[in-house]
Amino acid sequence: MSDYKKGFNRLNMILSIIKNNTANHKQLTELVNEELIHDNDEAVSERTITRDIKVLKSKGYEIISKKGHENKNYYFIESEVDNLDLLTENEIKTLPIMMGLINTEEKLSSINWLKKTLKSEFNFTSKELDPSPYFIKTNPSINFKEDLMLLTAEIIEYIKKGQAIYFEYFKQNNSKYVAPLQVRYYDGRYYLLGTEIDENNDYHPKSLLTTYSIDNIVNLSVVPAIKEETHNHGEHIFFDYKKLYKESHLEILLKNSFGIIYNSILDRNRIKKYRFKFTNWAISYVENKIFHPSQRVIEKTNDYIIIELTLWEIMDNKSQGIEIWDNKEVDFFVGRFGDKCERLN
Repeated sequence: MSDYKKGFNRLNMILSIIKNNTANHKQLTELVNEELIHDNDEAVSERTITRDIKVLKSKGYEIISKKGHENKNYYFIESEVDNLDLLTENEIKTLPIMMGLINTEEKLSSINWLKKTLKSEFNFTSKELDPSPYFIKTNPSINFKEDLMLLTAEIIEYIKKGQAIYFEYFKQNNSKYVAPLQVRYYDGRYYLLGTEIDENNDYHPKSLLTTYSIDNIVNLSVVPAIKEETHNHGEHIFFDYKKLYKESHLEILLKNSFGIIYNSILDRNRIKKYRFKFTNWAISYVENKIFHPSQRVIEKTNDYIIIELTLWEIMDNKSQGIEIWDNKEVDFFVGRFGDKCERLN
């Protein structure tokens, strides 16, 4: 058992003993050692128990000592936190699975750092953190993962400062001045949500929300946007983040979007409850996967399952004066399941 796990067990023992017994420091050490020996672990010193009590206090437990029998100090718990901020034995068992889930990103520097930290700071072994061959994650992968993550982190810093950015998008000479509002990760890709800067209106941001695929940013490079006017050339462009976030209707638009599909003009989106019928192998797949927060089961039998998603129906355009409302992402969703999924409305 690693030192981390032993320490966790000891802290729980100390809490239990203090709650249920009147014990001074020497007695507390003896009682802890009785349990450790019973669990085939090594006994510890009074100094170790002193350090453990300091750890518990740092975690929010108000442990005090009061004079008692024979003028000795006995421990009491005045107040305590709801949960000890450490992993339980069962939670520790999930670590290899978590490592397995991120193993597809094992070339990322941050992932390697995390693994090294778990081993160096908490004494986990490589074997303890390796779920192979019992658990393997297979997933489509994207190119330039680390570059994309670094760029995403850079964009987030601009978002926090309420600072506009400049980049070339998809192809050369397609320049964008953008007030960035949020980054979303969906279906294996990073997306930037923001509004364009109006160069003809004193560089104020527009209110219409736009989505940009971060991997389509040329050279994966963004720089601070600057004003090009003669009297203020080179001045960085800033915006009121909270105000623009509200004016862009980002939260409303994305709440009912399927992935990142929406119309920037709010009244060109309307709520619709879509229902889908799944059969064969798709039944269990759908039961165990949440495609949208609104997802709910309408009917289930041995032969099929019907689910409902509350999503935007989007007005794409008008044809001969007639409004055309639909959601292309819904059609793509249905197509993923072939003849095992039927759109009911």
